[in-house]
Amino acid sequence: MTINLAFSNRPGTKIFSSIRSRNRAVIRAEGLLIATIGLQIAIVIALRLAYANMSAFDPFSLVAAAMGFAAIVGPSCIFIVVAICFHRVVRSRPEGSASVALIREIWGCKSLRARLSNGLPVIAIFVPFITLFGYLKTNIPLIQPFAWDGTFTEWDRAIFLGSLPYEFLQPVMGIPFVVFLTNVAYNVWFFLMWGFLTAFAFSTARSELRTRYLLSYFLTWIVIGNCLALAFSSAGPCFNSAIGLLPDPYQPLMDSLRKADAVYPIFALTTQDMLWDGYIGERSPLGISAMPSLHNATATLMALAAWRFGRAIGLTFVVYAIWIFVGSISLGWHYAVDGLVALPVTLALWALSGFLARWWHQSDRAAAKLKSAGAHQQSALSFQ
Repeated sequence: MTINLAFSNRPGTKIFSSIRSRNRAVIRAEGLLIATIGLQIAIVIALRLAYANMSAFDPFSLVAAAMGFAAIVGPSCIFIVVAICFHRVVRSRPEGSASVALIREIWGCKSLRARLSNGLPVIAIFVPFITLFGYLKTNIPLIQPFAWDGTFTEWDRAIFLGSLPYEFLQPVMGIPFVVFLTNVAYNVWFFLMWGFLTAFAFSTARSELRTRYLLSYFLTWIVIGNCLALAFSSAGPCFNSAIGLLPDPYQPLMDSLRKADAVYPIFALTTQDMLWDGYIGERSPLGISAMPSLHNATATLMALAAWRFGRAIGLTFVVYAIWIFVGSISLGWHYAVDGLVALPVTLALWALSGFLARWWHQSDRAAAKLKSAGAHQQSALSFQ
């Protein structure tokens, strides 16, 4: 009697083999992003060891982040798929009902599986990333109390020849409707930011540009949003009075915003009150930091990526990034130097990410060349 020891044909073994193969593929594709998580964890551990007064990490925040992000990503993915399929239907101009054609196109969308296999691992990486980011951001005042606001005000005065930047902008930005539109554009940043992240994450191909954007996005949030924000801990012009910087040179700006709020809703004022309530313990903390400006950094990052898709869309996002810079000052969120520092740091991180992305995709280019050479050789043999 013989005993069959060939376990490899068992269904369970095949499933585990498939899982291991997929995990290796994810690590190979998204290894740079996984490395940023490792860097982030190392930073958190180092700070926890150095500063005992940091708040405890709440593991349930991971669940909250996952649910919140699913609420954003889910509709975004549906919108992207429907938009792509709608575009295909419009171009093909099918006979009969356009609605039926659109449903058939969505149902048979061949790229959906590729998008999900590319995007879901990025989202799985992003959830702990954004959770750790928020944890570090809320702990900045505990580690390094706001100490740079007065200095940044003086830097702004030195750059703008003795005046504050908002004073130059006030003749236009003091108009209630203009500041309202600027606030709307400033809030649209959130949707554009998530939209860019989702679009690159769920793109059909794991291209070098995709890797570059995602890596620069992660590094921007770590370097600018956590590390430099901790080193240059500051609250921002809107909180000058609250942190005791009196007389407050930004009081005229805040008074102007409140007057505009009586005509059109200025959402920034509500958000600023919410952030301060979190800081003083009247609600869950969300984190306050001004220098460098993550709003400006991400707007710059979107402009850099958009430029790769064409001059027109690139210029559109350059104008938008300038508008965000103006808005960050006129809404009281940032000092001008917050954006001026964020710009070169973002450009440096974009360049670094480009170098790393090219290095990471070297094997892909080599494989493509081998495949092309093999195809040419096969074609040559077929004519002999």
